[in-house]
Amino acid sequence: MKTEGERPPRFCNLHPIGTSEECGGCARAREHLEAWDEHAAQSDVIAAKAHDFERRRNRQLIENCPMHCAENSGMVEVLDDDGTERLKRCDHGVPRGVASNA
Repeated sequence: MKTEGERPPRFCNLHPIGTSEECGGCARAREHLEAWDEHAAQSDVIAAKAHDFERRRNRQLIENCPMHCAENSGMVEVLDDDGTERLKRCDHGVPRGVASNA
């Protein structure tokens, strides 16, 4: 089930603010809304776990960095082609083409 976009309505099109009468359309709309809410909650949990995993992974990359960038807020000194020293965000020794995201 897709949970992108607007949350579906709680009631059917014939009863946009509900009704005291039994209505199969309102029942289906409510069931659809409940399923949508459940899926949205599960998606939020999955996204939070993925974010937490990536954050832990990045912290581990920094802590184990062979350039010791943790001592300098994730930055390392490099020499430009003309010999000028500058600070650059560390890639933690990750080969090019592999995202470190830290």
